[in-house]
Amino acid sequence: MSDAYADGWRAIHDTMRKLQNVLSAFAHFATFSKSRVMSVGELVEQGVLDLRLGRPKERYEGAPDELRERIATAADLRDGTSR
Repeated sequence: MSDAYADGWRAIHDTMRKLQNVLSAFAHFATFSKSRVMSVGELVEQGVLDLRLGRPKERYEGAPDELRERIATAADLRDGTSR
């Protein structure tokens, strides 16, 4: 039983040492600024998004996959399911 106890403490110690190494590897991320939440209007103003009113989703059925996966519908935004 004492061997199992000692093995357990060694495993905990080894895990803590590994976590410290992982933590130091991610230290440079601490200097990154916080993400900023932007409205759709702000993204349109900056040219990041193109807003197209009244375009049915079916219009893009024949479009390449690279384009179709970049299209967000009003329902995507309303439901919070946009990628």
